[in-house]
Amino acid sequence: MQIKDLLTSYTEVSPIIDNRASKKPSVIVPDIHARHEFVNHVFHLYDPNIWNIIFTGDILHSEGPGNKWEEIEQEIIRKHGGRMPKDISQDLKDEINDSFRALWLILQTKQNLPDSVFLLRGNHDDVSCKLTGDYGKYARVFMESCLFREGMKRYCPDILSAYLQYEKQIPYVYLGPDFVASHTIPDEKVEVKEVKFNEARTHWRFSWADNT
Repeated sequence: MQIKDLLTSYTEVSPIIDNRASKKPSVIVPDIHARHEFVNHVFHLYDPNIWNIIFTGDILHSEGPGNKWEEIEQEIIRKHGGRMPKDISQDLKDEINDSFRALWLILQTKQNLPDSVFLLRGNHDDVSCKLTGDYGKYARVFMESCLFREGMKRYCPDILSAYLQYEKQIPYVYLGPDFVASHTIPDEKVEVKEVKFNEARTHWRFSWADNT
């Protein structure tokens, strides 16, 4: 199944996944950042027929040694005066391809084993760029998300529209039998009823952290 079809068919009814009744062991997998080989490795190590696998977000945008975002940004500034060109660079195409290859692996496995594979939303999973605020040092993440979106408009607009709809449905919290998982820890007490899909306060509480 193609990534567009997976995105279009994806549905979640609640921003909180309640799996407290599960008897299977669980593994929590943090930030993916476009590492599709790593996702493959996770599924190789932890058979989803045996394990609950919880991905806690940040599927998009590379980080670490393979990060090309600074080069992408500088090329847009130097060569194009800060405007996104009609024909985007190969580096940006690679970023988009790697991100969606990782997401495809997760969603394809989830479709086959919906009671074993779970996906939460992180701060990088905001291509709509609507859940923004005064993020201080995280303004760079917002800029990269906007560049990612603008690149998709030129490179794969059909996937962009499907992704934006999917993004609105990504849950924020997973309840296990003896643990709670989210992309980060909220800085204050939160009632279950306060956790909402695609809502700025929820997004801030469960996906942004002061890494200091």
